[in-house]
Amino acid sequence: MTTSDVTLVLLGGSVDLSRWTGALEAIRESAVAYGRIVASSTASPFAALVGSGYSPEDIRKYWNEFSASIKEESISADQIGDWVGSLLEKKGVREFGDLKGSEAPEFKLVARDVEEAAVLTLPDDAWKLGLQPDELGIVSAVRASMSIPEVQTFAPVRLGRRRLAGYHGPRKQERPDWNWGIAVRPETVVLCVYSEPVVLGKVRDLVSRVFSPSYYRLLTTDKAIHQSQINFPAWYGRLDEAASTEIAIEDTNVPGVSMRGRLINLRNLPSWKLLETDNMAEAAKAETQSQLDVIGFGARRGVQEQIWVSAEPKEQATTERVGPPPRAPEPPLIHGPGSPPTGSGGPPTGSAGGDKGGDTPPGPPFTVFPKIDVSDEHPVQTFPLTITVSLEFKEDPKTAGGPVNVPVDNEPHVFDVHLLLGRESHWGHLTFQRPMGTTTAPEFLDIPASQLEANKQDVVDNHLLYEIYVNFYLENRWCGEAARQIEVRASKESPSLASIPKLETPEWRDGLLVAPGTPPPDLLIRIENIGSQEFEWSVFSPYMKFSKKDVGNMRKPLSDPPYTYVKDNFEKFSGAVLSDGQIETLYSSCGLIYDAAPQGFHKAYRELCAEVAKDTSGRTRFETIQIVSNEPFVPWELMRVSDPSEVPAFEPEILCVKHCVGRWIARDSNQLRSSLHVHEIAVSASDYKAKNVVPKVAPLEWAVEEKKFLESEPYGATSIPLQLPALKKFLREGSAEIIHFSCHGETDVQLPAKATLKTEDHPVGLQASWVSMPEVRTGAGKRHPLVFLNACQAAAAGQVIGMVFGWPEAFLQMGATACIAPLWKVIDSRAKEIAELFYVDALCGTPDCPPAALGETLRKIRAQWKEKRSLTHLGYVLYGDPTTRLTWRPTAATPAPVLPV
Repeated sequence: MTTSDVTLVLLGGSVDLSRWTGALEAIRESAVAYGRIVASSTASPFAALVGSGYSPEDIRKYWNEFSASIKEESISADQIGDWVGSLLEKKGVREFGDLKGSEAPEFKLVARDVEEAAVLTLPDDAWKLGLQPDELGIVSAVRASMSIPEVQTFAPVRLGRRRLAGYHGPRKQERPDWNWGIAVRPETVVLCVYSEPVVLGKVRDLVSRVFSPSYYRLLTTDKAIHQSQINFPAWYGRLDEAASTEIAIEDTNVPGVSMRGRLINLRNLPSWKLLETDNMAEAAKAETQSQLDVIGFGARRGVQEQIWVSAEPKEQATTERVGPPPRAPEPPLIHGPGSPPTGSGGPPTGSAGGDKGGDTPPGPPFTVFPKIDVSDEHPVQTFPLTITVSLEFKEDPKTAGGPVNVPVDNEPHVFDVHLLLGRESHWGHLTFQRPMGTTTAPEFLDIPASQLEANKQDVVDNHLLYEIYVNFYLENRWCGEAARQIEVRASKESPSLASIPKLETPEWRDGLLVAPGTPPPDLLIRIENIGSQEFEWSVFSPYMKFSKKDVGNMRKPLSDPPYTYVKDNFEKFSGAVLSDGQIETLYSSCGLIYDAAPQGFHKAYRELCAEVAKDTSGRTRFETIQIVSNEPFVPWELMRVSDPSEVPAFEPEILCVKHCVGRWIARDSNQLRSSLHVHEIAVSASDYKAKNVVPKVAPLEWAVEEKKFLESEPYGATSIPLQLPALKKFLREGSAEIIHFSCHGETDVQLPAKATLKTEDHPVGLQASWVSMPEVRTGAGKRHPLVFLNACQAAAAGQVIGMVFGWPEAFLQMGATACIAPLWKVIDSRAKEIAELFYVDALCGTPDCPPAALGETLRKIRAQWKEKRSLTHLGYVLYGDPTTRLTWRPTAATPAPVLPV
């Protein structure tokens, strides 16, 4: 039996982990191999350690040391959680995502919502808590799963949006909402091990207290658990719906419940052996070996390839030998980036089966692969084609781009499928359901093959390769892509290629390194420097294919050095209350930026806007823009787009006010990430008023208040002194997912690596070149933080403008998920106001409105510039993915931030 054949279910009752070590040693020596462990309650710590690479022998040793160190009368869940965390740290493991690629068995932890009839499988159901599965803390999940409401030292904890405890079986007349298929992999045999709390009689209890005090603490805890009257066999009976039909039995412990799988019951383990050997592990191992032999899983007998049919009580059961049932290929289970419940990036029409609806994703994904079939891969130009799209369990050798993320359940899921071939754009629907696969495939009929275009010499080739692009959407979210090449011939007499090469990388990803599962922006703009002041643009969208015929229309030289533009047209207004005349002047300057963009971009922007207006279904969206460029000086975000047509396709507006815009640097070492789970915040700030401050700079009156805001609840930021040794130590050794600076700085366009943050104790300060060193990448950079640089220029002379020159690139090379910095100097208290608005909107949210993506948060802040008459609101640039969302990763002692009323 292979690792994919068995799901091992551990139902904890006793707090003593040594039982599990003995049971697992026996299972390991048997004929059973397992690829997944599912655990609840007091079995959760053991499952987490096994899934993190610890052997039963190691766990037994560490558990004996831990239990002997406890001085209190009983053991608490918090103590066990801390112990588990210390062992995970030794393996370099903190979150579920850290286990990707591990050779240890995967594990799932089961918990229930204390206030609702809902059962969750962690980490997969983390999205129901407002958290990301990959970034869910393992200790947090363990602590939630092992909670017992009736036991004070095992009290439930809040994890994200819900208060959770372990799942100990359904209450009377209750059918909890639980997706069984997430916990127990379909088409596997369930092998369940149940351990009941140990309760001794009064005499043996007294003997244990005298002769085995360390174990007496375990017995005291078990006694409290026993008095809570939890019922684990009923929990196991509920697994009937998820397990395989390969082995079906009737268990006398749960009369009338027909279960599939096998139960190793350690409730009958002779408790006197505790006093005789003081080693429950050996007793549990012997008992497990004995029961494995009885059910045919023992090492001496091997696994019986048969189905046990039981419609009668167990003693009347009969067996018949049959072949194994047919199986759908078992795709590898993965955890995607955990798309938030709402957001841009896809059409709104896709729906999932069951009772799922709205914008809530149906569950965590696993990987399948797209396949594009064509009726003729060597068609004659303009001849009709039939194109069929499906999702398969295996990768198609002719289709590139996958994989596609599909929810892990057995419900039917309807995907919106968008097909592009040349200027042909078509939508269809695909239904996928496990274990069958694609049950309804979209068939695109009479799609004309592209007409061959003349080359630069005005000659039409006999044949050319064209790409078919397909994007998949589920519940408003992009979830995958595919591409396949076909050869279009000029005529029937034109020769055909013997084989058509497979595309390696879809166009929009070329040169843009993204995290797996990251959706494409609605518009991707790549700007490449091809001369001293000349740039070539390329534009891509998942909704349409733009013509590349006239390259000249995508090139545009700049008449003036780009770094002077912001200084001459914007920075002079920073800090001022803008008059009506100044607002009109700024609009004019933003219009000049649009004029500096090539005509090819103007056309592509108008076409995409027109496509959105034409698509009454709402499938085509134009909300997010990603600009990828190594040129940091021109504020393309501030261009004021307009349509000179007699019937304009859109009203004039500043790009970053109308859209969620992010900028990025085209370097392979940098990776766009669409999510960031926040565990800790660090802030470094100074008003420079202290007498011992080395640099003589103007005081920043609002910086200290900004620091106090982040130090207060709900953020609880750690303060890092704005002094060079403290900053370097933190960047080398510290850990935070948000790093916020409120200080002075200097940049020079000629030497961006020499950009500095002015510290209180050093005449030069912290240099950008130091931040991108390897020691920092493996230090603070390891957590891929968001860096908010609320720093303003210390000087006003020379070629110095804003903080976007040198610093964003340095922090991104450090490993940052995103960097936010001002384009020009921010010298008023509105910088503090903007920082507060940002964290409230992007991290906290409100009871009525969840936290927004980074791009949307900054768009809302920028949109206030005219009403506030403040250029400061318009000046912040996002280096990162505009769809990136921040979520709080709470621990048992750290509540998720909630905006104060």
